Amino acid sequence: MACRAALASIALGTASLVGCLSRGNVDLLESRLRQQQAILMEAQREAEETRSELQLAQREADSLRKQLAQSQGSSPPPEFTAAVHRATNVKFHSMLTSALNKDDAPGDDAIVVQFAPYDDDGEIVKLPGEVVVTAIDPAADSSLREVGTWRFTAEQCRASWTRGFLAAGYQFTLPLSRPPAHEELVLNLRLSTADGRTFEANQLIRVVLPGAAPVAAAPKKDDAVTPAGHTTRRVPEPSSDDRPPIRVETPHSANWTDVDIPKYR
Repeated sequence: MACRAALASIALGTASLVGCLSRGNVDLLESRLRQQQAILMEAQREAEETRSELQLAQREADSLRKQLAQSQGSSPPPEFTAAVHRATNVKFHSMLTSALNKDDAPGDDAIVVQFAPYDDDGEIVKLPGEVVVTAIDPAADSSLREVGTWRFTAEQCRASWTRGFLAAGYQFTLPLSRPPAHEELVLNLRLSTADGRTFEANQLIRVVLPGAAPVAAAPKKDDAVTPAGHTTRRVPEPSSDDRPPIRVETPHSANWTDVDIPKYR
């Protein structure tokens, strides 16, 4: 409400400023400008305070839900947190979860993940929580399988909510500290809610490695691929225009007969 009142005051002040300009009263114009700046700064301060109070209230609500779950030994009743009880699983959005090349150098250097909790009917539930994402290289040695682990608080999870044309959910960009050894990675997601429950999901993605060879072009129509993978060039058959002319041998005149004389002369 304070922000709306401030904006309305600024609009009225702007209209009055136009009148001041027409009268050429520069001193009054500067005074009004200072007033509008002070109103805008006050509105911004109040909005920041409201945002801080909301975050504090959300943290307190999460803390109370955890305490209630621990004291009762089970999840709180639905009237305390309906969203928690409606969510039954969490899923990655496969089209919006993939490797990413951010610096244009050869090879991917980050991973973008988008996920959301769902209920039994397949509807998205806007339920934040503590998030842990782990990237695993299953083909690597045991000591090198974990490519990276990223952790986010419930507040960071809330701030990452996005809604686009394809889907809605929580979205994070995860920078890779080192490139994996193989191009297939398994992403493991763990979402821990305020009532103590944990949801997990896995997703397989492909990564372009820094030393990956460029994709070979498809063989042309006139090319033949040998079993070893080498390409050889077929020599096209000569067309009728490329064939040498047929030469007809003419008998020597000394061998002409009376029948040949009219034909060869």
